[in-house]
Amino acid sequence: MRKGMIWLLLAALLTSGVFAARGEEAITGYDETALFAEEDSNALPAGEGLEVFFFDLGRVDGILIRCEGVDSFIDVGFHKNAAPAIEYMDGLGVDHLDSYICSHAHADHIEGGPPIIKKYGADRIYMPHARCYTQLLEFASESQKAAIENAEHVIVRAGDSFQIGGATVYCYGPVSVRKCAPGAQTENDNSLILKLVYGERSILLTGDTYSGQLEKAMRKFPGKLKSDVFKNPHHNGTQDENVVRKIDPKITVFCTADENPPEREYVSFLRKLGSRVYITGSKHDGNIKLSSDGHSLLVTRGYPLTELTLNPIKKLYPTQKANLSGTIKPAKYADDIDWLCWTSSDKSVAKVSNGVVEAVGEGTATITVSSVNGLRATTEVEVYSCGVILNKSSMKMAVGDNAMLKYKIGPTHPEGVTAQWVSSDESVAFVTDEGEVIAVRSGKVKVGVQLSNGASAACSVTVTETEVERISLNNHRLKLSVGDTATLKARLHPSDATNKNVQWASSDESVATVDAFGTVTAVGKGKCTIGAKAASGKYDTCEVRVK
Repeated sequence: MRKGMIWLLLAALLTSGVFAARGEEAITGYDETALFAEEDSNALPAGEGLEVFFFDLGRVDGILIRCEGVDSFIDVGFHKNAAPAIEYMDGLGVDHLDSYICSHAHADHIEGGPPIIKKYGADRIYMPHARCYTQLLEFASESQKAAIENAEHVIVRAGDSFQIGGATVYCYGPVSVRKCAPGAQTENDNSLILKLVYGERSILLTGDTYSGQLEKAMRKFPGKLKSDVFKNPHHNGTQDENVVRKIDPKITVFCTADENPPEREYVSFLRKLGSRVYITGSKHDGNIKLSSDGHSLLVTRGYPLTELTLNPIKKLYPTQKANLSGTIKPAKYADDIDWLCWTSSDKSVAKVSNGVVEAVGEGTATITVSSVNGLRATTEVEVYSCGVILNKSSMKMAVGDNAMLKYKIGPTHPEGVTAQWVSSDESVAFVTDEGEVIAVRSGKVKVGVQLSNGASAACSVTVTETEVERISLNNHRLKLSVGDTATLKARLHPSDATNKNVQWASSDESVATVDAFGTVTAVGKGKCTIGAKAASGKYDTCEVRVK
């Protein structure tokens, strides 16, 4: 068989790619005893269910709630934060806001609100008190003021509720609104405490409220603040542990910048409590999306992509693995794509983790990869019942060595399936019909077995030469008369050197000559040097005097 064809056979199942995910973030299988089960959730179809996006905007809140086609937005931060938030929402296809929610009246939450309200024409503005409305107007340009004034402004009080699509938002705080000067720190106490409920799942949204206000809400509404997801108040702020225990979150989200991370001790407490922790800073998780069908949750992290594709994958056999390949655009995110979410439609056929597919059992499975903005790509994986594995995946050999390879066909061995041993380069190493590999010369080669049904397995073989490290002659001085002969012998170290060739030479053949066997012949009176040189370049010499 020609070498090129042999190599194609051996390489038939190999793929390479740009995907290397840090881990799947699917959360599913909720019940009374285990909120998180082992199995991953399949991604929701676009436009269905609940999606909550926490945007990476710095140490500010920017939260998009999308439920069954209805969009609502919370806060945004300063005026400078509005542009990236709008860019994110445009990428998500937002064209109108059912509502804009002001958590409280601080500039680092709502100064950038007017451009968003104007851009998407919010139908209503929810707020804890009327000063939020006047603050929005103060931050707005004339054209933006018109959009704000056209929206219905609704003051939400503890005990109220409203809808965002099929989700219900319950207000549990502030229990009472404090009177304070514009920009005063105490305005944080006026933050809305909202619990978004969709089916069995719940998300607690807290603005910049403090633990004391959460405690008041817990006393007024016993047990109501317990939630699956906890948007940590005041960005990276540390909360009272007893309060957080009562919320008992399984996911905690920090809307903060990399330079303002939460305290390690607080993060450690949350994790010990059983909560997964996500941080919107670009060096952490970036944008964070929570998706739910009302029963399961799926967490996707990272940045919006404009293109995401998966290349077709060759057929696999049980226990075989393959790296998925494809395209990511913008290309600047291709080196940091550990936030992509991977799912398999049938884990009894094929599992996927970090962009690596592992064949499990016979059948067909769809592998899906998704980005934080809902962009998706799929590829079909076919797994056949009969595959082959080798006892070694790699080995090193010296020229002249031999080694045995063994293969195993499984999990079944259908009748009529035959095996053939092949080498990608027989000039480096060839393999016998029995699987014996014989090293010929230095180099790298793939040696493997090919089944008649197309399955294959290969072993990477590196062949090296043992070089001469030292050469020594049996005599270093000879005294001869004209016409005499003498034989020099060269000893190679180590004795098992691959190339044992020795070159002989005389510095003056008018005095003495030497043949290829080390035989020295005295020709004329004088003095010369006879040398022996190994293929590695090592040499030794003998001084010859002729009378």
